[in-house]
Amino acid sequence: MNQAVIFEGSFERNQGLIVKETEGLTHAESVLQLPFESNCMNWVLGHLAVYRDALLGCTRQMPRLSVAERKLYIQGAPPITPERQAVAFERLLAALVEGFAALIAWLQSNPEGMLEATPPGLELSFGATVAENFALLCWHDSYHVGQLAVLRELALSRRGE
Repeated sequence: MNQAVIFEGSFERNQGLIVKETEGLTHAESVLQLPFESNCMNWVLGHLAVYRDALLGCTRQMPRLSVAERKLYIQGAPPITPERQAVAFERLLAALVEGFAALIAWLQSNPEGMLEATPPGLELSFGATVAENFALLCWHDSYHVGQLAVLRELALSRRGE
């Protein structure tokens, strides 16, 4: 089994969980905060989109979020709260779907570019080769997707208040 097939399976599972955990939620629910220092669902989704955009850059494809949108969700950015600027929930979901489709299409093309050096001048890069970037960002994707279940539960629990 080659690396592309492994990455494809991981991203497919993660995208399926994103769809499941966001289904039926609203933008207002996406910016709800847990009662301790943590990220809201909107920030997690935007953060995922930023780093999927980084992978698109590795594959020489265009990002799905604008530079201004990405700045809201990079590591170290101020938290997204109901009072702060945020990208619309539906826009983030669309960017994730589009980015996912582009990454899967690239992976399914049986790319020989996996072992190529990471393209120079990328906004975000995490390894010397495209495969190294995919390996780290596949883990990163899974880590943050795992945060969505509790954030969905928060949103659903607030509906009854």
